[in-house]
Amino acid sequence: MNKIALIIKREYLTRVKKRSFMVMTFLGPILMAAIWIVPFYLSTIDTDTKVVAVLDESHLFDNAFKGDEKLKFIRALPDLEMAKQNLLEAENYALLYVPLPEAN
Repeated sequence: MNKIALIIKREYLTRVKKRSFMVMTFLGPILMAAIWIVPFYLSTIDTDTKVVAVLDESHLFDNAFKGDEKLKFIRALPDLEMAKQNLLEAENYALLYVPLPEAN
């Protein structure tokens, strides 16, 4: 039994004394925290209000979209091509297009 304990102790110490073990012991938790903190921080930096133009030809979602301090919904022009052109000119964030439902 004593020989097994000596082997385990030797194997453990050779692993722990390695430089990579010591580095990862301290860097591992820091890297894991950074994986969570950096995306959260980057998402809170953007304070601009994004404007989304909504073109709802089906009228199923008229007044269904509510904005907040970071997102504002506006009605788009009644034609899809005109709405696309206006999207580029007005520098809106996005265009949400809801087509007419297809008849079965």
